[in-house]
Amino acid sequence: MRDLRVPADQLWDRRWRATPPEGLPQGAELRALGAEGLAQCPDWRSLGRPRAMLLSTPAIWQGARLLAAPLAGLDEKWHVQRESGVECNETAPLSH
Repeated sequence: MRDLRVPADQLWDRRWRATPPEGLPQGAELRALGAEGLAQCPDWRSLGRPRAMLLSTPAIWQGARLLAAPLAGLDEKWHVQRESGVECNETAPLSH
């Protein structure tokens, strides 16, 4: 999944869609936050979410620049949401 990327206005990982605060920035992509992105989210620990989970959450990138990571506390007025009909259990224990 690390290399999975789509234009920010398309469905990512068959589950997630992003909504920009205004018009879509040119070249914006939706892809995994990863360690590099998480390092740019100063308040992620206060969310109480496991680091391993946050690494795989959707983030909006423009090249190497992180624009937003809403599930890791860096929303910059972007929103990400699951497409309806997709099952996900956020309270399930991690297997690692």
